[in-house]
Amino acid sequence: MPAQASGTVTPAVIGTEETVSTVSVEGVYVLSVDTVNMVNGDEVVFNIYTKTLTGSVSALAYTATYKHAQGVPVKLSIPVKSNFEYVFKINQTVGAAARAFPWSIDAL
Repeated sequence: MPAQASGTVTPAVIGTEETVSTVSVEGVYVLSVDTVNMVNGDEVVFNIYTKTLTGSVSALAYTATYKHAQGVPVKLSIPVKSNFEYVFKINQTVGAAARAFPWSIDAL
């Protein structure tokens, strides 16, 4: 299946969580992020939020934290089911400079 959303994100402010993409189509999704630009001293957190019911607030469903240069740069999330909303957020918590992270959200 084609990507539901994709692009490259460079955090605007280190230490602040930013929304990268929101998918509002029911499905099961996997987030793929390339961390090739990370160097020693960097730390990044990827968060996926989803809604349980139509009127509910998006809540954290998956989180992953990576530190320093990565030997295996492509990171894949677990599959996350979403009936109403799937939100990918990034927070580069530490680093001398904001890094670019190519990403995609793929439907299974």
